[in-house]
Amino acid sequence: MVSGLKQRSEFVPLNTTRVDVKTFDCGKEPINRFLHRFAAKHMASSLSATFILPFRREGTSTTDKLGVAAFYTLANQSLSPENIPTNKSLPRFETPVVLMAQLGVNKQHQGQGLGAITLVSALQHAYSISTNPSAIPSFGVVLDAIDDEALDFYKSFEFFIEFSGDPKRLFVPMQSIAALL
Repeated sequence: MVSGLKQRSEFVPLNTTRVDVKTFDCGKEPINRFLHRFAAKHMASSLSATFILPFRREGTSTTDKLGVAAFYTLANQSLSPENIPTNKSLPRFETPVVLMAQLGVNKQHQGQGLGAITLVSALQHAYSISTNPSAIPSFGVVLDAIDDEALDFYKSFEFFIEFSGDPKRLFVPMQSIAALL
């Protein structure tokens, strides 16, 4: 269990009135900057949704803001069907996918398996949105690894597929996510 996390902690929508995002540091400046400056603004503008795993920071009271142990951001995206790695016959128009726009784990909580937990939570969330009859379906999840370290992390799961000529751009079909759940 990650220190400071409740036994059954869950990812919740970002709420900056209850969480201090400025103390988050995953060691990757672009990811830190997104959470610090843009995540709440993008949510308010309906551009993306960020979900955080909160924790009580050491030396803080129950009235203080919580810290962020990990987070992920999901957004809608569409791709040309010829760019999607699939054997399925897709219509000629743009195909909806979920973009996993951001994923980060606070340095305090790295090395404890929280990256995998965060990734699985994000994929489960994308799948539940896509299969909800009241929501908009998506064909898969797309992500862009920020660097080689992140790429190695994602590739270690063996279900991501490289595509579009960019080795850091990965795809997993919803059908594959369903098989994992």
